Amino acid sequence: MQETWALPTDPIEHYLRTGFSCSSLHIISTEDYMMVLWFTEKPNIKIETFTNVHDKHGKVAYFHLRTHTQSCGVCALYRRPYSKVKGLIDLFEQVPLDSCRIVVGDFNIDHLKPSKNLQVLQNHMSSLNLLSTLKGETTDFHSCVDQIYASLKAYKTKVLETYYSDHKAIWINL
Repeated sequence: MQETWALPTDPIEHYLRTGFSCSSLHIISTEDYMMVLWFTEKPNIKIETFTNVHDKHGKVAYFHLRTHTQSCGVCALYRRPYSKVKGLIDLFEQVPLDSCRIVVGDFNIDHLKPSKNLQVLQNHMSSLNLLSTLKGETTDFHSCVDQIYASLKAYKTKVLETYYSDHKAIWINL
């Protein structure tokens, strides 16, 4: 679970909803906002490494997950509105992409409307063998600025309604 526009003054209790079990909490903070990531780890899945980078274009957090039989890299990211897509790509390339199989986040690029920014992003993701998985709206504003890119063959994605944000929750099940 990821909240990308949390305020540094928000108490963590604000995000710990009743009935939500959280085994790992990571906070990536900058001067004006922070990205909060929650994980519920299953007994057979462990977070091996955690890396995060951020600048004026956004934030990228990389997690390397391992089970007893396989491993997978996951990136969670946030792109600031109106920042250059190339800036996000440069930021994204600062994490270990060789094992990155899933990228999830708020790209602030509408995936439902063709644009130069969307083309640049999709070309870059395609060069990493990552394809977008969500085809519908992810916000209350009838846009798809949140997206999951994956290089996996078998997965299930879903968009879930949230009542505390104008963005809907997105998830992937492997």
